[in-house]
Amino acid sequence: MPAPPVIAWDLETVPLPEASLSDVQRQRLALATAHEQRRAPDLPAAEANRRAASLHPFLGRICCLSAARLGPDGRPARPKSYTAATPADEAD
Repeated sequence: MPAPPVIAWDLETVPLPEASLSDVQRQRLALATAHEQRRAPDLPAAEANRRAASLHPFLGRICCLSAARLGPDGRPARPKSYTAATPADEAD
């Protein structure tokens, strides 16, 4: 029986605009930012905020997705990439 196909994914995320966040999302962002700052005390507050928002599913969005399949010959196929310039484009 042949080995199952191997697929590699790469997701790139960016934070949602802070002005678009609800009060609940802002509270979540404050908690996530505080967590990032505890993990890396020397991290500037703006960077901790960006990381927290980018990596949380309700505070950031996917801006780029790439996928590549490893072919039966062991060589990777050409990756396919999709980009979303705006939050509205993400679903497509």
